[in-house]
Amino acid sequence: MISLINNNQIENSRNFNLTKEYSSGDHLLRFQLELYETSDSVIMGIISTSKSKNVNPDKNPTFYGWSTNNFVYLHGIAYSNFNGYENDIEKNDVFQLLLDCDKKFIRLTNERTHQIHDLSIDITECPFPWQPQIYISNNVE
Repeated sequence: MISLINNNQIENSRNFNLTKEYSSGDHLLRFQLELYETSDSVIMGIISTSKSKNVNPDKNPTFYGWSTNNFVYLHGIAYSNFNGYENDIEKNDVFQLLLDCDKKFIRLTNERTHQIHDLSIDITECPFPWQPQIYISNNVE
């Protein structure tokens, strides 16, 4: 279960295909992985809604983000050990996902460990508008 914390209001789901789109400014989302298990796969990041919608983020050619499988996704391609990224996720961790459209980067922060991971976005591969994606699946299903 993922809890999206937005203006002190909490929304619960297994997956968030957020409908807001962003093309300028910076935007912060906070979410908590309440029922995370080590068998779960979680991916967090953005897609471009101008190129591709309604596709699982890890199969989306515009996806930029991170996964619990120690992968970093750059325009839909998974890279392991990218810039030293390692999954440090535990049950109930709270994350911040920052979208900085003006500087063309995203940042993932684990509030428990204070680990910060940044990705520069190539807007030719992931043009505006951006849409945040938080997706959890159970690998044993």
